[in-house]
Amino acid sequence: YPSNEFHSNEYEHLTFLRNVCYASAVTSLPYIPEFQCGIWHGYHYATGNLTANHYRLTCLTALMGGIFGWNWYMLVERDNWYYSPINSRGYKRPELFDPLQKIVKVFQEIEPAELTKLTATAVTEDENHFLAESMGHKNLVAQAVYQSGIAFKSYDILQPPPDCQLLLYAGPAWMSAERQKRLYQFV
Repeated sequence: YPSNEFHSNEYEHLTFLRNVCYASAVTSLPYIPEFQCGIWHGYHYATGNLTANHYRLTCLTALMGGIFGWNWYMLVERDNWYYSPINSRGYKRPELFDPLQKIVKVFQEIEPAELTKLTATAVTEDENHFLAESMGHKNLVAQAVYQSGIAFKSYDILQPPPDCQLLLYAGPAWMSAERQKRLYQFV
């Protein structure tokens, strides 16, 4: 549930992109079961008014990160829920509904599960590194790749080797012994 157009901090979009890239690296069906579509009462003060551009940006970022599908949670507004494309009486909010309808059309035309991300760069990280970030660790490698505009995919080192020319380790100065061994074998 990011803020409107990822404006809460300078790395909010990167965090979202890395999470969806990581999901596409660790599962054969990268899917978002609770994808933001509106916001609950109270939290809307933190996120701001969710705009059509916000929905376009989050959906296109998810697709760019390798997500195959999602469930828009709450497509229809209910008690204490705001900025959904369909209000609690079933009426469309054209300023939100129409852009989401266009996103569905794009989704159907491109068939995300049939796409292959074309990039020569992969970033390897694991769930422990994400947890470390929530405790204050700053992932400077991922930030630098993002700021440079280089397209990247995530790679779980325990999976078969990625099809890439450049693999960057983007995490704290520690890694499990098993992952170190796999990284060494890859190199």
